[in-house]
Amino acid sequence: MQLSQLIYHSPFTMLLTFMLTSGLIFLLASAGNIPVLNGSINLRYHYNNINMPSVNVGSFPRPLRIIFWLLVFMLYNLGLHYLVAWFEQFFPAGWQLTRLIAAVEGNLPALVQSLANPFLTSVLSFFYIFVFPALILGVYLYLMLTERTGLALFLLCAVGTNYLLAVPFYLLTPVYETWYYNPQVKLLIEQVYPAFNHTYRFFSGLNNNFPSLHTSISTTVTLVAAHIREKRLLALVIPVNLTIVFSTVYLGIHWVTDVLAGLLFANICLGLTIRCLRKFNIQL
Repeated sequence: MQLSQLIYHSPFTMLLTFMLTSGLIFLLASAGNIPVLNGSINLRYHYNNINMPSVNVGSFPRPLRIIFWLLVFMLYNLGLHYLVAWFEQFFPAGWQLTRLIAAVEGNLPALVQSLANPFLTSVLSFFYIFVFPALILGVYLYLMLTERTGLALFLLCAVGTNYLLAVPFYLLTPVYETWYYNPQVKLLIEQVYPAFNHTYRFFSGLNNNFPSLHTSISTTVTLVAAHIREKRLLALVIPVNLTIVFSTVYLGIHWVTDVLAGLLFANICLGLTIRCLRKFNIQL
């Protein structure tokens, strides 16, 4: 059995692969002597001293605090997925941007796929499915286990803002995935994970494409890492971010327009997260 077949063999092997990938990102981020920092984050925006929400879990053992905030984050995202699915019945058509985007981009997505080869497809599929969520979890664990709970929760809030603000776009301006609309583009990820289209639709519909959340969320993690100003962490997240962004177009899922919108969206979501936290003066 090939390695890719083993990884995608069952939900258990996929979960195990995700956990191992998250652990690897955590280990790479925390390698070396990392000073334990406390207090608030000093950002390069016009805002300083970010204060985080007060929830009385400070007396919990550290493992329980880590699990508690992860569960809150997961329930929040799961709720948004069901909310989008429920609202879509009231927005059956929406304003389709796909035709306009396809006219602007022309043959660009197919040109990107001209680089396709089995090895690159396997690597980029792995980044799209496993490294993307592992990046969030790995950096979160790194911040929590180095006693920077405020930064860890700030990261989750910023990522959560991406999910929340993407909902109106998915409902009002749906954009179909590249492979679905353009016959010259293939869904390359199915060459590695044939069940992708069957299992992944719970998390993302065919027209939940604009902006690219893979792009915006991985970029949000990079922006947060940039404000932490640790060269080792940046050296890890920047190439991971760029690889994830490229994978979205290469695999035939996102248009280049989705990616550009995702880059802008990440900056907007991070700025709004900071503004909201400062406006309500939320304390950790």
